[in-house]
Formats: sequence, C-alpha cells, structure tokens
Amino acid sequence: TAVIQLRDGAAVNGGTPVVSYEKYAKALNTMNLFRGTDIGYELERTPTRLETLVILIRMLGEEQQALAYTGKHPFTDVKTPWADANKYIAYAVAKGYTNGISATEFAPNAEANASTLYTFILRALGYSDRAGDFAWNSTDRTKIVEVGVLTQAQLDTIQRGNFLRGHAAMICYQAMPVVTKDGSQT
Repeated sequence: TAVIQLRDGAAVNGGTPVVSYEKYAKALNTMNLFRGTDIGYELERTPTRLETLVILIRMLGEEQQALAYTGKHPFTDVKTPWADANKYIAYAVAKGYTNGISATEFAPNAEANASTLYTFILRALGYSDRAGDFAWNSTDRTKIVEVGVLTQAQLDTIQRGNFLRGHAAMICYQAMPVVTKDGSQT
C-alpha cells in the first residue's frame, strides 16, 4: 500500500486520510505540558474531561499553583484514587476555567468533546461565555477559528470525527502563540 505524506503530518494510506498528531504531542512533551499515560500518548483515544483540564492547566504554566491549591470544589462526583485530581479541579473552578456539567457534577471520567477544550482555551485566553464573548455550546467553533487557534479546515477535520487526544495536543500547541483577549500576552 502506498503512503503519501500531506501537509501537517497527514497521510493517505489506502485512500483513507490519516492525520498524525504525534509531532504536537512530542513538542508539548518536551515542554512538560503533555505527558501521556503509562502506555504512551494514546493519541487515538478520546480524552476525559479531567485529562483535558489537566492539559490546559499545564499549558498555562499553572500546574504548580494547581497542585499547591488548598481550596475546594462543589462537585460530589469526583471519586478518583488520584488525589491531585481534586486540586486540579478546585483550582480550575477558582480560576474560572470550568463550571462543571452542573452545580454538583464535574464528570471527570466522561469523554471530553472538542467544545469542552475550545471552551477551556477561550476562557484561558480571557474570553468569557458569561460576558457574551462566545457561547460554549454553539459559537465556540466560530470563536476558536476567529481568534486564530484553528483554521477552518482544521476545525472541519476535527468536527468530522471523534475528538481525540491527538486533536487536543494539536489544539493546545496551536493555542500557545495566540494573543489573549486583552492583548497582554500569548
């Protein structure tokens, strides 16, 4: 079978386009922002909501602050043997990065979708769904392109299939040079 290399690490194998996101995961890993699991990056698996939130906090350079955070969160469904999960979630709530799926549920092990990560990133860039900058469940797809995190073609590719950890790596990598809403930093 012929393999043809396309832009952005994409390839066509037997007529089926396949995009490789490993270069994004490796670049983020070099910066200690994307670590993977005990069996590798798992780029072909859908990330959990907790994994997506941890990726975002690391990308923001706020992991040490999150791990040192002593506040609490309101979610009763965070039952995980990983003690630091509660710290990450409580910190993210305090920073306004997440609201959970309800007043008392975060759903840490539920599969994240692209809208979840788009919302986390837009909030981290200083945009507010509460202030009307975007609507997390509808116009986030427009806003994520408008602010320059993704191209329309990349957005379309992600929207066509299941949201994967590879997509999360690419989105986070591409969000790093994007200027915040107030223009003060990337």
